[in-house]
Amino acid sequence: MLGEVVVGIPREIMSHEGRVPIFPETIERLRKVFGDVRTLRVVVERGVGAYLGIMEQDWKQGGAHVCEKSEVYAQANIVLKVKQPFLEEVGLYHRGHVSACFHHMATNKEVVNALVAKGVRIAPFEYYRPSLRSMSMEAGRQIITILNRLCGDMWKDEHIFFGGGRGIVCEHAILDFRIAGVPLKRIHACDREAGAFFSDGMMMAYKTFSSADDKELRAHLQQCRILILAAVGSGGAPRFITSRHLALLPDNAIIIQVSIDEGGNIDDPEFQRVTYWDSPSYHVERSGKRFTVCNVPDIPGCLAPMRASIALDQANFPYYVKLLQAFPEVPAEFLYNLME
Repeated sequence: MLGEVVVGIPREIMSHEGRVPIFPETIERLRKVFGDVRTLRVVVERGVGAYLGIMEQDWKQGGAHVCEKSEVYAQANIVLKVKQPFLEEVGLYHRGHVSACFHHMATNKEVVNALVAKGVRIAPFEYYRPSLRSMSMEAGRQIITILNRLCGDMWKDEHIFFGGGRGIVCEHAILDFRIAGVPLKRIHACDREAGAFFSDGMMMAYKTFSSADDKELRAHLQQCRILILAAVGSGGAPRFITSRHLALLPDNAIIIQVSIDEGGNIDDPEFQRVTYWDSPSYHVERSGKRFTVCNVPDIPGCLAPMRASIALDQANFPYYVKLLQAFPEVPAEFLYNLME
């Protein structure tokens, strides 16, 4: 017998974040996996999932105990969320906790370091590829929705720049643009490497050019009024777009920085302000040009929370099994090392 493990699920505090990391029915599925080998107890903060129509009775039927926030943190061994903890939540964690969620270490170092100093072990969802892929896919599928809100259907006649062109976000966004009738000649896909890119899953091919080729980068930017920036590496988001590059864009350019969770791809503080879906964009005036900047960090959570929650729950089920099976240890491949 492995003993009891308590999973605590507090409410998300990020503005407009509607996702849940797990559904009530998944709790029973996990219990069936462990049978008599491990006792699983789940404590849920009152109101979790209400945005999706999940009520207290649903959690209780799934076998969870519904309580106040303080009780969740007091009882839990593993604190399970979607978005990263914020500074105001750090005091709720205690030594021995495992914090499992999207931590966004590159932009959340102060909180991560504070948690580690308290003896909290960090298990970022980013380290589990199916988890990251599922949410990147959902983000890519919402780019047209964002553009429709920002500029109506004007985007249909524009050249569109994709930073991180071989990534999951851009792969799915480009597919949607192609379905909407945008020709390949108006799609400018930039990545670390140049070449023909074929997506097996999407049955789609397009060319990328290298962000290291500044001459070509400048030539493409001069044509594009819309920028979709979603380039992320192991150390966060590479800031390969500078003020000098921005000056090449046409007037009234629109910038959607999907990579803002990891710091964004623009090396200019004026373009790094985080926005939220109730007011998704702001304007920057520079050298006689106007830029519309959209830096919403939780695109799947505020635009498609139910679909994104289902995708995350399904993608993460093997992750949850392995995490619970190993407790009180944390699998090495899931664990953040402060020295990274």
